[in-house]
Amino acid sequence: MMISLPPELEAFAHRQIEAGNYISVEELLVDGMHALIDRETIYQERVAELRQELQIGAEALERGESQDLDTAIDSLRQKMRQRHS
Repeated sequence: MMISLPPELEAFAHRQIEAGNYISVEELLVDGMHALIDRETIYQERVAELRQELQIGAEALERGESQDLDTAIDSLRQKMRQRHS
């Protein structure tokens, strides 16, 4: 497969090879593709988690379980702090 890179990406690839990070442009591209696959997998997993959380919330609303907006926002902030600590 023949691939043409824009000049800035070609220069970056050659710097990576000169620095000893990769043996060839092909190796760098394969590594980059693996990183994209990993990123896509993480993205799809997060989308699935969010869909599940939305479903749980929708079911709770159907059962009449709800909170006022300020309480819900405070709860979300606490969860975000816990997730990022």
